[in-house]
Amino acid sequence: TTTTTTTINMSRTRLQMQVQSAVNNLLSALQFTPDGRSLVIAVPRDLQIVDSSTGAIEREGRGDSSILHIEFAPDGRQMATTSWDETARLWDVATLQCTAVLQGHEREVYCVAFSVDGCHV
Repeated sequence: TTTTTTTINMSRTRLQMQVQSAVNNLLSALQFTPDGRSLVIAVPRDLQIVDSSTGAIEREGRGDSSILHIEFAPDGRQMATTSWDETARLWDVATLQCTAVLQGHEREVYCVAFSVDGCHV
């Protein structure tokens, strides 16, 4: 008889643990920054910017409703989120502070995009 041994690597990176924690807490959106150095995680109202190489939380913020989508401006300095509360929000990435609320939608907002030059949402 032949015996096959399979080794399973049980170690996990800190980033994997952050993402798994977010999934366990009802992950609602996930997006890498344009430079790939960080990952933004939305769990439902909370935002976290996590270092993609270490998994360390860099910044945290809070929205007013469950976030459905995250999109970055091409230069990575701003991001936009959409949510169930019929709004989109603009955020300063450096501070993770909301800088504008885009209202007037008749239903929840599922996606958002920036123009190539980042001047229009």
